[in-house]
Amino acid sequence: MNMKCPYRMVTTTFMVLCMLSIAEAQQPLFVRPFDATADLVRFEEEKRNATADERFWLQRVATYTAISELESISELIPRLIEQWPNQPVFREAQMILLNSRGETTIARRVGEQVINDFPDYASIRSNLARVYFNDGDLPSALNAMIAAVERGPIRIQDWEFLLQVLARAEPDRQRTFDLLSKKIQANPEMKGLRYLQVILLTRFGQLAAARDVLEAHPELTANPELQRFVADVNAVYPQSTAKR
Repeated sequence: MNMKCPYRMVTTTFMVLCMLSIAEAQQPLFVRPFDATADLVRFEEEKRNATADERFWLQRVATYTAISELESISELIPRLIEQWPNQPVFREAQMILLNSRGETTIARRVGEQVINDFPDYASIRSNLARVYFNDGDLPSALNAMIAAVERGPIRIQDWEFLLQVLARAEPDRQRTFDLLSKKIQANPEMKGLRYLQVILLTRFGQLAAARDVLEAHPELTANPELQRFVADVNAVYPQSTAKR
């Protein structure tokens, strides 16, 4: 038997695997789902032909926003705003882009104008809060996030950001709870403050206390996730201190 053949086969296989690994390593780690330049050309053509579809461009901008690639369509965004001036999504995208560039003063004006023109637009307050935060205005960031929670719906990353704002504004946990309690007493009608209380209690491991707040204020538990939270906590801490 020629013992060189198995060796040669193993060597050849190893070399092929190495070449494939090198080829994979040369591939870009991230490939944009769209071509921003082509999108700009497409929009200009659609505009000339009066065939621009607002829903299509809403989805396109949403994708660019989700993958943090708004910079690549910086020339397109003003054109979309001009085409559909009553569409807050495009103006919000402009605010997020400006914020990513560090142009927080202009971003603030854009975001505040969106709130003024479209007070019921869902995500603007939590995104404007990020502008305030980057601008060093922690009180405005906190107030904007509380307003966002009050109106809902709120995203998971928004809760995380809210905790980040609180930690920066007041690193002392007990003082944070004390200040929040005073705000709740002064503004009992603001559900957002109660939600914040539940989040803080949960964040610091006081699950039974968070459950008790929700049971004492059933208007807060319309969200199925919060109902599930109460059920899960009751399974672990069946003795509730709140009146049902």
